[in-house]
Amino acid sequence: MNRAMSMRRANTMGPGRSGTIRGRVLGQGDVGAAKEVMFKTKPCDVFQWRDDAWEPLVEEDDCHVELRITTANRVAMAVETFESHQLVLNAWVVESTTFRRASETDISVSMDMGASVQWFLVALNNAREADEFCHAFQRTKERAMYDPSLQRPTASPVLSRGDSLASTVIQQSVKREKPVKQTLSSMYPPAECKLFLQGGDHGQWMSLGNARVEIKMERPSGRVRLFVGLGTKKRVLDSVIVQCDCLELVGPKKLAITLMNPAEKMSIIYMLQFKDEVITTKIFEGLSLNENE
Repeated sequence: MNRAMSMRRANTMGPGRSGTIRGRVLGQGDVGAAKEVMFKTKPCDVFQWRDDAWEPLVEEDDCHVELRITTANRVAMAVETFESHQLVLNAWVVESTTFRRASETDISVSMDMGASVQWFLVALNNAREADEFCHAFQRTKERAMYDPSLQRPTASPVLSRGDSLASTVIQQSVKREKPVKQTLSSMYPPAECKLFLQGGDHGQWMSLGNARVEIKMERPSGRVRLFVGLGTKKRVLDSVIVQCDCLELVGPKKLAITLMNPAEKMSIIYMLQFKDEVITTKIFEGLSLNENE
């Protein structure tokens, strides 16, 4: 995967940093305080999607992200500053909480904040840390949903970020805002290939001709969409999200894609044949960021 896609910043730690931090230190009796820490990242960056861009939660310090059980006996994702341990985000992990791999080192997380869905990006130091975070988040969400000893919020109560962090849980009853606008950006330059469709009784590959392939990433969701066009006008696949288990490298330069139609209980299989093995790998790894839903 493309390491350059990482959002991790450099030189955000160290003495003498004076960036403004909106948060506070929680006491043991606070509803957001940790009773049990199930997972804690190494120093990292955390961003929030605001005004069509990723903005850092903390300007000049690293953060820790904790997956914790609070004294309210609920599961939350918390973000604390590295040096002062001030809490800048603490939100419940609920059924609607989602996460996905946005790059080799970055994880995009959507948190239901009652009135709206807010998107955050956890930028870690390497792929191993990102793997550990994804596995821990999956286990944490499963525990939040199915552990009978934990409380499950019926609405989406939230301990919000910054100075507005409440010491008591507030039930959000205001009207929900519109969904967050997603923006698309190309991950790699468009690539040329030959497009095939599997058909017939014996699964023969039928050539559809030369095609132009491009993959684009949605921000802030982190989903990757596939665009495949024949010629200049006809688009065979238009903004398709391919699940990672529907991808298969069938050769150094060949990528098979299975598109499912559950309603009609059928599937369509395409094969993209590229001229370059490097391009094939990039397209495969990019589409593999779409975890199964």
